Amino acid sequence: MTGSDFLRLDPRDAPSRGRTAWLTARIRAAVADATLGAGTRVPPSRELAEELSFSRGVVVEAYRRLTEEGLLVTNRGAGTRIAAAVGGGGGGGGPPIGAPAPGWPGGFPPPPPASTPSR
Repeated sequence: MTGSDFLRLDPRDAPSRGRTAWLTARIRAAVADATLGAGTRVPPSRELAEELSFSRGVVVEAYRRLTEEGLLVTNRGAGTRIAAAVGGGGGGGGPPIGAPAPGWPGGFPPPPPASTPSR
């Protein structure tokens, strides 16, 4: 299976502008519908970029955005994988991304205390 096959990506479907957003959305959707389960390794950025005929920067930026969202985890030397706490019914155990955290009043932790300026 090639790098782009894991998502059935067809670069002809990508817009000429906004390829990073397109790729990010495709990977995000594949996680949401459990096409990509927790722990699934995504292809190296160079490989996926070459197969899609995209610049490597497009793939690197898409992976960066998904990492910031908590959907991907990167381990130098071990590749990039779908985070363990996401996915459709994969038993990740945590609340869905963006959901309020259980156990906090209102669902979210309180803001940090305001620091007092030193005089």
